[in-house]
Amino acid sequence: MGAAIRQWLVGASLVWAGCLSAPSDSGGPPAADASTTVHVESEPEMAIPDPGMAVDAMTVADDCTVADLNVDVSIYHVDRGDLEITLESASHRSVRLKNSDAAETGSNVLGNYPLTLESVDSLELVIGTSATGTWSLSVSDTSPGTAGTLSAWALTIDCE
Repeated sequence: MGAAIRQWLVGASLVWAGCLSAPSDSGGPPAADASTTVHVESEPEMAIPDPGMAVDAMTVADDCTVADLNVDVSIYHVDRGDLEITLESASHRSVRLKNSDAAETGSNVLGNYPLTLESVDSLELVIGTSATGTWSLSVSDTSPGTAGTLSAWALTIDCE
């Protein structure tokens, strides 16, 4: 787990409990049951072009239908108001996590949607869809002047 996410998790006093089920008899991905939590993470340490977009993707291999979703982000930028953040699910549903807002002050976007950060679109847009496949996070810097870094992001998916 990335240092930024570990640091945030320790600071928030959260406990992660991920459990993956055994591989299926068909040789395919493991089948998730009602008590399964799938956790995937990426640490791209990717520059966000100024202005421009950084996109990172990761794959959920488990056969799982989304019952609940949490998204951890560690994005560093001097002016967080420049940033627009969008999550695209494996079922190609886009969820806008953050809009750019010139009036917004402060730096960095660090935390968990929905526990410590409020998303623009509801994460419920992906509830009931398949989690299996590629998920992507795009971070756009909409205003020139300062660059940033997509340091790390993670998904915690409760399966039904």
